[in-house]
Amino acid sequence: MNLRNVLCLGLLLAGSGFSEAQVRSFSAAEAVKYALENSPTVRNAKLDTDIAAAKVQETIGIGLPQLNGSASVLHYPEIQRFVLEAGPDLPFPAPLAPGTPVVFGLALKNSLTANVQASQILFNGNYLVGLKASKTYQDLSAKQLRQARTTLAEQVSKS
Repeated sequence: MNLRNVLCLGLLLAGSGFSEAQVRSFSAAEAVKYALENSPTVRNAKLDTDIAAAKVQETIGIGLPQLNGSASVLHYPEIQRFVLEAGPDLPFPAPLAPGTPVVFGLALKNSLTANVQASQILFNGNYLVGLKASKTYQDLSAKQLRQARTTLAEQVSKS
């Protein structure tokens, strides 16, 4: 920006109600640097690049070994008891008369069950294609960021 542009910008801002303290002057390099730091377009392109990098990491994570586990504990404060009536169809000893109640219970007061499962993708064509596509997506977003920066710097330099 030359002196004439700074004066025109100052007069324009002064005429619109801004005070002189708010008018800033930049060299061309400072104007480009300020525009690159504060442009929403460049910020959005940077966010897209960060999202693409996270997607690549997510895709890589799918192919890493997976470990899943679970555990459950059952606690019975009282042993559960079952009552059956003796009859000809029950496999109990013969001395029981029909209609005699038979009482028995579970011997476990506590029960613990654990499960661990490990898996890994050895070969999956879809995974390999997805990995290559996610890296291409990351490269594309990096190119779009460079393009946004270049376009903005060119527009600021021209003005």
